[in-house]
Amino acid sequence: MEWSFSLLNEPERSVLQRLSVFAEGFDLEAAESVCGLGDLDVFDVTDLLGSLIDKSLVVAEPTGAGVRYRLLETIRQFGAEHLVEQDEREAAAVGAAHCAHFLSVAERAAPHLTGPEQGNWYDRLDAERANLRRAMEFAAGDPEGTELILRFGVALRRYWWVRSRAEAIDLLLPALARPDAEQNPYLLCGALITAAYGSRFVDIATARHYAELALETARRLNHEQLLAESLTILCAICYFAGEAEIGFPLGLEAIEQARLLSDDVLLGESLAMYLLCCKVVERDRMGEIFAEAISCVQRSGDHFLAAVLENNARRGRAGGG
Repeated sequence: MEWSFSLLNEPERSVLQRLSVFAEGFDLEAAESVCGLGDLDVFDVTDLLGSLIDKSLVVAEPTGAGVRYRLLETIRQFGAEHLVEQDEREAAAVGAAHCAHFLSVAERAAPHLTGPEQGNWYDRLDAERANLRRAMEFAAGDPEGTELILRFGVALRRYWWVRSRAEAIDLLLPALARPDAEQNPYLLCGALITAAYGSRFVDIATARHYAELALETARRLNHEQLLAESLTILCAICYFAGEAEIGFPLGLEAIEQARLLSDDVLLGESLAMYLLCCKVVERDRMGEIFAEAISCVQRSGDHFLAAVLENNARRGRAGGG
């Protein structure tokens, strides 16, 4: 590796070192965002990347969505070590650029995760799963990275729910307790809702704690959307905790809030969670609530929630109701 590295020109060395920040694969857009810093123009990155491919230091792999690139692990480790040894400030700047890029990816994806093109966006996030984790780790290690962690949490909420993953909850939860987390109470409330969603895969009591904190915060802020979202998740958590009678009125309030907002995505989610409690408390209303929920997801194009509703309906019919 030392011999191969010595044969590179300075721009090629810089790009190879900076590429070591990626976890697993990356695309050209990501490479340009991370490598086009300081002395390197973003427009030069493509040619330099191509040169490294020709020298067998970067692997190019065609995929259905285009071309992705990766470093062999030994090359990645070598590049990462050289990057830190050469300039710790540059290493920090590269980490920050990587974090910023993948936060942008997550936030661009977020509004599409509940609509008709959601499949493509879930695939995009699946491909970047390791990079999203690494970007969150960078933010978590930065004393001033609290807002970044909370933004990741809010943006990735639906993704983690759909994929039934709580893989980065261990990074989000400590950030919620940081003193500066309260600087933006609206962002904090959204992150608390995500914490409740993610924690339910691990511990229902912890999930309930965060859902109750989110609801308390949303009521204090008098924010209609956050109120509907926090009521919805607390309704579901109560059901999974075996307390459908407590969740039932919370779900009804969530539906009322969502209707006021005329938000089909939010209304569809609140109706779906309310249906869980209806199975226990008021089965006679299930047909009516199900029909409204299906209408909502058909209008919004939320294929995932439509599948959840249909699956629950089949189970209900199989169970005699």
